[in-house]
Amino acid sequence: MNLKFNIKDIIYRSVDLINLPSEGKFYDHKTASLRIRHLSGLEEMLLTNDFLNKSGDALYLTLENLILDDIPIKDLILPDLQGIMMFLYATAFGDKLPLSVKCPSCNHEYEFPLKLSSLEFKKTNYQPNNGKFYFYIPYDKKFHKYNMKAIQEDDKYFLEFVVKPPTFGEQLDATKKGLDINNSTNKVILNIESIGGIYDKSIITIFVKSLTLPLFKEIKNFIKKNEVGVEDKISTTCPLCNSTNPYHVSLGHDFLKFPESHKQNVLEECFLLSHYSLGSMSFDRAKELPTLERRWAMNRLQEELHKKQEAEEKAYKAAKAKHPGGRRKV
Repeated sequence: MNLKFNIKDIIYRSVDLINLPSEGKFYDHKTASLRIRHLSGLEEMLLTNDFLNKSGDALYLTLENLILDDIPIKDLILPDLQGIMMFLYATAFGDKLPLSVKCPSCNHEYEFPLKLSSLEFKKTNYQPNNGKFYFYIPYDKKFHKYNMKAIQEDDKYFLEFVVKPPTFGEQLDATKKGLDINNSTNKVILNIESIGGIYDKSIITIFVKSLTLPLFKEIKNFIKKNEVGVEDKISTTCPLCNSTNPYHVSLGHDFLKFPESHKQNVLEECFLLSHYSLGSMSFDRAKELPTLERRWAMNRLQEELHKKQEAEEKAYKAAKAKHPGGRRKV
């Protein structure tokens, strides 16, 4: 597979090879690992843009800049996006994600440091066939109006549902159309590639919404059992009343979203690094540093400034002790 950047670009920024949670089972190209650069100030500032975060474009542009392998970013599915986002966060800010939790038993608010490396990915009930799952219901004559083809087995007829995890691009398109992709009906529709040989999403949408509740629940449960992604339900213990409470970790497209104030922090750090580097590092170069390196450099700079301040105070006290009366009169 080709790289989108030359070797100089790769050396310029830290790069790691990460294994995709899907193991490539849902892609025609079967890609199971990707070479990806670490997060930098450039991407952090991009991820503070509220408008781009809501549309999902902030994450798309970030991945387009960081993933070195020449693959269509919009073809990635959720578990692989989650794996990539967790990698980017951990290599920039550490493995622990601080969560603010409110205990439903005593209303006490506390911080829970979640270890991202402790999260596991769901296992499907069945192995996908070329990245797809197949579900069948008895064929009904009323399905004729949708021009859906029946599958015959002996003297019985069935309607075939082809199910696959929606791609990042499909979810982005749905979001831009104003659809709530977490809504149960929309989620089912997004996961269905075809019904009875029909791929038209508008027809699939009408058909799914016309199903009886029991049939809809059957399809919904089948999709849920074969859902891929992070096991996002964890348990936390309240330090005040010791009750154990469930918590839902949000690992959607806005997982890497940063507040507007974060942009100011990045700019301030880049300014200080360029200012105190005495010309060895430009402001723009500081923005391109991997986040972990920039934060390390800031900590070292603070240490050096603190040492300098202590030395100056020590020298001042020594001088004052030598001449306690201040400047001598001539």
